This record gives sequence, structure tokens and C-alpha cells, in this order.
Amino acid sequence: MARTIETEISTGQVSAGETLGTKEDLKQRFGVAVATVNEAIKLLGARGFVEARPGPGGGVFVRPTTHRPPGPLLLGFEWSEATMADYHEVRDALEPIIIEHAAAHHTDKDIEKLREILESMRRHLEDPTGYLKDNTNFHRCLATISPNKPLRSVYLTVISFFAEAVDTSELPKSLHPHNLEVHEQLVDALISGDRRQLRAAMREHDRYRRSFGLAQPSGTIA
Repeated sequence: MARTIETEISTGQVSAGETLGTKEDLKQRFGVAVATVNEAIKLLGARGFVEARPGPGGGVFVRPTTHRPPGPLLLGFEWSEATMADYHEVRDALEPIIIEHAAAHHTDKDIEKLREILESMRRHLEDPTGYLKDNTNFHRCLATISPNKPLRSVYLTVISFFAEAVDTSELPKSLHPHNLEVHEQLVDALISGDRRQLRAAMREHDRYRRSFGLAQPSGTIA
């Protein structure tokens, strides 16, 4: 949805100041849930393409080009030849900064949101597809805490690539609880403010991601 709208804007099919319709209009057009519409608008808003205006006469509007980052459009990058190794290499470079920013800039509301996602992850340990969505939302939530907009934009694009590239048919039937625990440790470290604890949680989370791709099957543990 975000890529389609970005293409329409970048190719001049819709102009600055023009409305794309209301969120309900977009929901009907793309046949998606409200949450999907909100996420797409959030991604496009972070990249300076649109803004949502509430109230009568409101809706989703195209922003002027001066609000957009220069250079190639991130959502328009060609990912067809990208591999999981490419993904991990880029994420390895970006994620430590994202987590450091989350540790430095999080609010109580951010932690509450992360805890809510963790609870949903716990409920989906027997539903790997649902767990994948929660896992993606967890890392998107971390990214939104960063005040660095270019970093946030690139990281969100990389996370979206992973979410789309995973073959859900190859996921295990259930996940080992340690999949959840490494994320719980990360949130605990964010709250503690202890840099040693944060680095240890980051290393364990990174080791787990690199070793098992998405998640470790239930009943096995390294």
C-alpha cells in the first residue's frame, strides 16, 4: 500500500496538497484493515510524503517535495536481488544505534506499548505467523523512539523487507519461549539504564536472530 501511494506521488499522479481521501477511503480502496492503513500512513509520513489532517475536511494529503528526503526513494528501492545475508548485514549496522536511542529517549508510554506487544508475542508462541507480525511491530516500535528520522526511515524499510521476505510456510508449528525472553530482556535493559545490561541483552538478541533467522522451534534450545 505504501509503495503504491509513493509511486503515485513520485510520478505526479497526485500533486502536493491533493487529498488521497480519508482513512476509510484508503481502507476500502486497498481492501485492508484500519491498522494497515495507519501503518502505511505512518511510514509515508515519516518519509515526508503525506500528512493526516483530522476533523471536518480532513484526510490524508500529499506534502510538498520540500518535506521529503533527497536522493532515491527508500520504498522504491529494488529488493528483488537482496538476500537474507544482505538484510542481516544492514540490520547489524543499524540496530545497535536504534536500541541505544530507545534506551536514551524512551518514555513510559513507549515502554507500555512494548510490553503490550510482548504480551501479544506470548499469546502467539503457538501461532508463528502471528508471532512474526508482533515481532515486526516490536522492532518498529523501537525505531519510532529514535529522534533520528533518516535512521528511523532506513531501519523501518529494512524491517519491512524482512517481514515480506519470510516464507511463513517454513515457520515451525510453535516457538520456544526463549524467542520471547530475549525481547523481554531487551526491554528490561532499556528500563534499567544500565549500559552493561543493555549491551548483554543486545548481544543475546543479535546472537539469537543470526542463529535462527526468525525464531527457534519449540522444544529446542542452544
